[in-house]
Amino acid sequence: MKQHLLASAAVVAMIAAGPASAADLPLKAPPPAVADWSWSGFYIGGHGGYGWGHDSFTDVNDPFFSGKFPGFAVTGFDPKGFLGGLQAGANWQSGKIVAGLEADLSFTNIKGSSSNTPTTTVSPFAINSGTAATSGAFDLLGSGRARLGYLVTPGVLLYGTGGLAWTRFVQNSTLTSSNLNPFFPPASTQFLSTSTPTWQFGWVAGLGVEARLLDTNWLARLEYLHYDFGNTGSAFGVNTLVFNAVPFSRTGSDLTVDVIRAGLSYKFDPDRFALGEAGVWPRPPIYTKAAAPAAWTWSGFYLGAHAGYGWAGDPFDNRSLTFSNGTFFPFVSGAPLSGVDSRGFVGGFQAGANWQSGAFVGGLEIDLSGADVKGSTSNVVTAAAGTLSQASQADKFDRLGSARVRMGYLVAPSLLLYATGGPGWTRMVTDQETVTTTPGLPTTTTSLVTPNWLFGWTAGLGVEARLWDTNWLALVEYLHYDFGSGVST
Repeated sequence: MKQHLLASAAVVAMIAAGPASAADLPLKAPPPAVADWSWSGFYIGGHGGYGWGHDSFTDVNDPFFSGKFPGFAVTGFDPKGFLGGLQAGANWQSGKIVAGLEADLSFTNIKGSSSNTPTTTVSPFAINSGTAATSGAFDLLGSGRARLGYLVTPGVLLYGTGGLAWTRFVQNSTLTSSNLNPFFPPASTQFLSTSTPTWQFGWVAGLGVEARLLDTNWLARLEYLHYDFGNTGSAFGVNTLVFNAVPFSRTGSDLTVDVIRAGLSYKFDPDRFALGEAGVWPRPPIYTKAAAPAAWTWSGFYLGAHAGYGWAGDPFDNRSLTFSNGTFFPFVSGAPLSGVDSRGFVGGFQAGANWQSGAFVGGLEIDLSGADVKGSTSNVVTAAAGTLSQASQADKFDRLGSARVRMGYLVAPSLLLYATGGPGWTRMVTDQETVTTTPGLPTTTTSLVTPNWLFGWTAGLGVEARLWDTNWLALVEYLHYDFGSGVST
């Protein structure tokens, strides 16, 4: 675009000078060329829409009713509701092709529920009924996506989009037992009610259409997005603590959400900064005897790789452990099992876009790292009846990601100092294990491996430099991630 504008100015000057020398007549100077509007630049906006999802699971012979209701089953549900939020991104136009990066966050009212009420006769004089109600809600939806589109007209863009997605999903369960004895007043007891918020991580893909409104920088869009957060998990076991040692099983499938939403964005046009208008540093000359090459700018999209080293702290204080076979292990003597410090290497990829205005550079970046940041702690403790147990816990962060804003200052044309921050996420795998020795009984080993997606924030500082006169950039940065507090019991 810059080369095209400079070439046009040179042609206009030659044409204007030609007739004046031939006819020796004064001519009025032509009006200055007006740059074509471009989809390139950063934008920010809001959106609203409607979503519907599916949480597919089945709980069979739920042990919470102590085996009173054989054949008990609770099935999944289909949540529905409205959503609204904000989006920010950057576009880059090359002819009729428009590419970009976008991050968004939506607050939602997408929720649903299901319930089941089996009835069984415990004796001729006591008929018991039980109700299990389960519900779920998507509190937040977010994503970091790439966009790639085609301009069917200069003001209408058709695009596909896809990338990383996350949600805060809250699942609630309420269990109620009722005594329907005909000789006594009905009695109902709610004996279990839980609310479990979890962060789920997955992918999103969709299609959309976006249009420029009149001759402004306002953009209106309509898009469809499909989110998939993976399998909700399966389990099978036998509850030996209840009547008749009831077997139980839970099967699940993908947790999904589909969204249709409309949005409005305002685009900030960076082209005038690249052309060296007044007050912009550095400023290249516009008119010279020979066309000057355009000044290099930090504006544009980039793709790269990174590697480094990380350390983490998990400052828990666990005075009791419950394992997958139902064993509850309280600490009677010795120090509690507490704190894991992890260390290890990280490496991955990043993609982003910069926008330069004078000596200031702003941008968006999305990154994903594979990690081997791990550590462990252990303790030998004595439980009741002389039982001796070796308890241990190992933590491993095997994935790290973020979607961040960057803001920097050019201390030199090729040297950028910047700060960065935004949402971050990780996949943390926790392995709890005990080796228990009881006098007169065989040694037993129990283990529970729990992978969890954790969502939080990240912030940091960095320095980035242009390598010689190329488009290669090298950086060193420090990032701090915080994934919040764990559950206290």
